[in-house]
Amino acid sequence: MRTNSMTQAKVFSSITFLACASFGSFAAGPRPVRRLDGSAIGPADIDSTVTRLMRSAEVTGVGVALLNHGKIAYMKAYGFRDKEHGLPLTADSVMTGASFTKAAFAYLVMQLVDQRRLDLDRPVEQYFPKPLQVACATAN
Repeated sequence: MRTNSMTQAKVFSSITFLACASFGSFAAGPRPVRRLDGSAIGPADIDSTVTRLMRSAEVTGVGVALLNHGKIAYMKAYGFRDKEHGLPLTADSVMTGASFTKAAFAYLVMQLVDQRRLDLDRPVEQYFPKPLQVACATAN
């Protein structure tokens, strides 16, 4: 498998776009997922988009979860968690988010700033109800 970080970044960006553009209501069966613009995308279209992106970027496996108001609207694992041994990726497979989580956390923080619930000029310790206690280990 090629480990081109630019290609992997494009796939993660594409899948992130798919997730952000496809929020919908939770469905117990294969129902269309509503996008932000009000249009719908069906599970077959989601599957074909994800598999096409995976193939073009030579990604072995990916998990996709589409959320609507904090609830899962669509969730599926694609590909393998261990291609050499033929072990499929499952919805409960543990994967590392690496630096992708930094961008997701930054987006969340900026939403809180927009809602005026967080001030970037205020020291972070002022948001805690009591001071942090730092435990120091001493060597004997």
